[in-house]
Amino acid sequence: MKKILIFTRPFTNSFTSLYKKYAEQEGCDVLYVSDFKYKDDVDLVTRQYKFLKKLNIEGIQLIDDIDNIIERCRFLRNIQRDLAVSLVTAASLAIEEVLSEVKPDFYIGLPIDNYILHLLHLKCNARGVINISPVQSFLPDRTRITSLGENIKCRFVSDEEVDYYFNLLNKESFRPIWLNQHRSFNKLVKLYIKERLKKIYFEIQKVIKRDPYSFHYNTIYPAKGVITIEKLSNLFAYKKYEKIDSTNSVLEKRGIQKIAYLPLQFSPETTIDYYIKDYRFSRYSELIDAVIASIPEDVILIVKEHPDLYGFRNIKFYENLKSNKKVHLAAVNYPTSEILKHVDAVIVTGGGSTGAEAIARGVKTVSLGGCFYSGIESLSINDYENIHQWPEVFKINRPTEIQRKNVVKRILQNTLVGPYDFVRAKFVNGDRVLENINNVVSYLIGK
Repeated sequence: MKKILIFTRPFTNSFTSLYKKYAEQEGCDVLYVSDFKYKDDVDLVTRQYKFLKKLNIEGIQLIDDIDNIIERCRFLRNIQRDLAVSLVTAASLAIEEVLSEVKPDFYIGLPIDNYILHLLHLKCNARGVINISPVQSFLPDRTRITSLGENIKCRFVSDEEVDYYFNLLNKESFRPIWLNQHRSFNKLVKLYIKERLKKIYFEIQKVIKRDPYSFHYNTIYPAKGVITIEKLSNLFAYKKYEKIDSTNSVLEKRGIQKIAYLPLQFSPETTIDYYIKDYRFSRYSELIDAVIASIPEDVILIVKEHPDLYGFRNIKFYENLKSNKKVHLAAVNYPTSEILKHVDAVIVTGGGSTGAEAIARGVKTVSLGGCFYSGIESLSINDYENIHQWPEVFKINRPTEIQRKNVVKRILQNTLVGPYDFVRAKFVNGDRVLENINNVVSYLIGK
């Protein structure tokens, strides 16, 4: 009997538990693995602590290129290095032990967002275990099949499907399916309070579960480098945004000056921490500083915050942006579709969805770190040392309609049909979720 190892967490169980039905129909046995202690079939985290205790040597290193593991993980890169090295080493040994005992034929992961998921993927690759970590596509009703951001051609795509999504990307109303309006002040206050309460609760859980180094219990306030509302002053960040009418006046300068648009990235996050080959791109504040330092004299850079980061980013970040006369900070609710009508170029990090929108609309685009959908119709900067070259984007030709549609085709070929909402599965159409899980299992078994 074929074995499938499936990654799960308490808040994704309603989705991942559904895999079992279809895997068993395909004649497979399912075992669950997790980065939560006591929440899986193989006790991965318990094994990690067992090896951590046996090591008892700070700084022991058994893994090549360990910086590639540590620097991508929002938890590890912000703790003492000796401890980070020991945690990676112990996790690596635990995963090796699990894979040796279980001998899985397949592995299905969640989108890689920490070192344990990262190591599972790397160890599966080393052992020839077929593995994928599906992720929600920014296109509606589509699931992207990938592990570390690579573009895997999954299926044939018809011209009709390409035309449909091409037209969708060109609509004024298009928004990536996960993109929300920015949070209200009252909601941000509630989140501020909730994070302080979570800190107390998680400290108790560390003791009860005997899990002091849990990724989840340690990547909240007041930890460095995580998504958290550090100070009450951050809640007033909206005062740092320019008015919409001032953005209009900047856009009207096109032709007199070149205008580039930089939509800020949700960070830390899978697409920038794990889907970019050069891990140095994950230092997001430093990345933005490097972009701004390279703005040519004849260019205005419009910067707009990601709605989901509104209130979370440190207010000093915005003050730094506004201190540069070449930078215009647009209102967070200013429509991206309106900006794309007027700018000369767009700068995205990795496979940001705005890059796909821009190319589909015929705008010159540069991806910092490279992305899965780019080709000859856009510019990619894959080496962190070359960030200063982003203004070269102005020299490339605007993509033709054929090139624009080819980008949409590449995106769609990297997907399966169906939604992939592993957190909110219980709240969406159950039949569609089940159909998509069946598609994912069938695709994996058929590889």
